[in-house]
Amino acid sequence: MAGNMTTDGQGGPAPPRVSPAPAGGKTGGIGRLAYFGGMIAATLVTGLFTYWCVGIQGPLDTLQALALLFFSLTILLIVVVVVLLRLQNIGMSRWWILGFLVPILNIVIGFCCLICPQGYRYTKELDPAGKAIAVVLIVLFLLGLAILLYPILSGGPLGY
Repeated sequence: MAGNMTTDGQGGPAPPRVSPAPAGGKTGGIGRLAYFGGMIAATLVTGLFTYWCVGIQGPLDTLQALALLFFSLTILLIVVVVVLLRLQNIGMSRWWILGFLVPILNIVIGFCCLICPQGYRYTKELDPAGKAIAVVLIVLFLLGLAILLYPILSGGPLGY
């Protein structure tokens, strides 16, 4: 049984193997800018279409509601494809798409999709652009959190 174990030559277990980067360094998928653009476009198109359906004419009839549902599901499918391509590009398993259903984990995965360069799985290092994006995202996240918590902590109308 001991002959079946791989060792590091010192009698201990061998370190885990990391699969090498694909030939040519190409991992497929889409880059950060395409991911960001796809997410912004999906958000804007969904918002504008919803405003057009609901905001202008008031309550929807059944046909309009079904059209809005079909349109929303189409946009959701496009977003899933964009995220899957980005996960492929950074070298993460596509199964991580299910993490978007878990609160807090969805923020972490979205953060990784925005900051990690192509082939991050193989290098485990952020490039300067990724570091700059990370700083901007952290500052924006903390600013948004402060804006949400300010009324509560200041004892204003929403405070206790």
